[in-house]
Amino acid sequence: MVVGDFLASELAAGLTDAYAKSPGVKVVDKANGSSGFVRTDFYDWGASIGSLLDTVKPSVVVMMIGSNDRQQITVDGKSEPVRSDEWVEEYSKRVRAFAKILDDRHIPLVWVGVPSFRSASMSSDMLALNDIYQKIVGEEKGSFVDIWDGFVDDNGAFTLTGPDVNGQPTRLRLDDGINFSRAGKAKIAFYAEKDLNRLLGDAVSPDIASLPSGNGSQPGSPVGEGPTERTQPIPLDDQGTGDNSVLAGATVTPALAGETPMEKLTAEGIGSTPPSGRADNFGGPAPRPVTAKSADEDAITRIILQSQQQQTVDPGAITGAAPSIP
Repeated sequence: MVVGDFLASELAAGLTDAYAKSPGVKVVDKANGSSGFVRTDFYDWGASIGSLLDTVKPSVVVMMIGSNDRQQITVDGKSEPVRSDEWVEEYSKRVRAFAKILDDRHIPLVWVGVPSFRSASMSSDMLALNDIYQKIVGEEKGSFVDIWDGFVDDNGAFTLTGPDVNGQPTRLRLDDGINFSRAGKAKIAFYAEKDLNRLLGDAVSPDIASLPSGNGSQPGSPVGEGPTERTQPIPLDDQGTGDNSVLAGATVTPALAGETPMEKLTAEGIGSTPPSGRADNFGGPAPRPVTAKSADEDAITRIILQSQQQQTVDPGAITGAAPSIP
C-alpha cells in the first residue's frame, strides 16, 4: 500500500509497472495528493492510517510525503514558521506517531525520501525533511530510501534529465520542475524495489504460481529463507571415495575396512587411479608401486651403468693418435 502526497501517487504508478510481471504483488495507491503532516485539518495521516490498514491489509506500507509541508504549522493554537525549532519538534512528533502505528502492528514501513526541486529554497527544505524522516524511521525500525542523488547533476543541482534505470540519458522531470516523467517514476520505484523485494519475498517471483506451496518464503520474509542442506567438511587425512566422481549430497556406500587411499599413497606410493575421461587420466598401464625393494633395484642398476661408462676405452689410446689440444 502506497500512501503520501501527489509524489506518492507517481511512485505507485512506477511500482505498478515494476511489478507488472509479478502476479503475487498488488500495488494499492492510497495517496492523497494535497496531504502532508502540517495541515491535519485537511487530512490527518495519523488518524487515517489505522482504518486504511484494516481495509487494505497490506504486507508492506510505502510512504512518500513532504512536498506540501513548506508552510506554518499550528502548535497549541499558535502558528510556527517553517523549520523553526517549534516547527521541527511538532513535525517530528507527527512523523514519529505515524511510524509507530505501523511498528506496533508489525507492518514493515518503507519511507521514500523527497527529491530535489527546481526551486533552490524548496530543495533546501526537502533536505531538512529528509533528515527528519531518516532519523525517525530508523528509530521505528523502518527502511528509509534516499533518492536524492538520482535526480541531481554531478554538482548536486536539480536537473530535468539524467540516467534512467538502464543508465541511458533521458528526461526524468516535467517542465514544472516538480512532477516526474514516466522514466522518472520508474526510477523512484527502482530505488524502492531493493527493500520491497527483501520484504515481499517469493511474492515478487513471476513464477509464483508454480512454486510449491509451503516451500518458500512468504511476504515479509527474505527471499530464499528456509531449510538449507549443508555439505559436510572433507577430512584432511583421507581422499574420500578415491575417484572424485560422486556429486555433493549423493548417497555414498561406505568403503570396506582397510587402508585408505591416503594411507596407500603415503606409505606405499600407490596413487588412486583416476576415472576414465578425467583430465589427469592419460591412459596406459597403472603406475608401478614404489616399494623399498624396487627402489634398491633401481639404485643398483644406476651403479652398474655408471661403472660400465667409466670402463669404456678411449679410441685415441688404441690408434696412438695424439690427444687434441683444447
